Amino acid sequence: MVDLEHMFFVNASDLLYFVGSICLILVTVFLCWALYEVAHLLKQADEVVTKTRTTVEKVEDTIASFVERLGSLAGYAGILTAGGKKVMRMMERRKKGKKNEE
Repeated sequence: MVDLEHMFFVNASDLLYFVGSICLILVTVFLCWALYEVAHLLKQADEVVTKTRTTVEKVEDTIASFVERLGSLAGYAGILTAGGKKVMRMMERRKKGKKNEE
């Protein structure tokens, strides 16, 4: 048989210890949950940082290739400008030659 006298609290201090232990268990559960949430948040932040770094690297590579292409186009532009000047000189000489013939 179960002794009912020993199941109940004897005095107020026993009740205080019982409530204190329940509160300590609840605080422990809450702190474990909070630690899990913080770890989950940090994991998501790490994923965002990794994706951002990847995106920034792609943008940097694109800009670098664009600058490289512009540099090579600038070299061609110099050649084309020099060729254009020569063509203009030839056309001027032809005009002067036609004026002299008239």
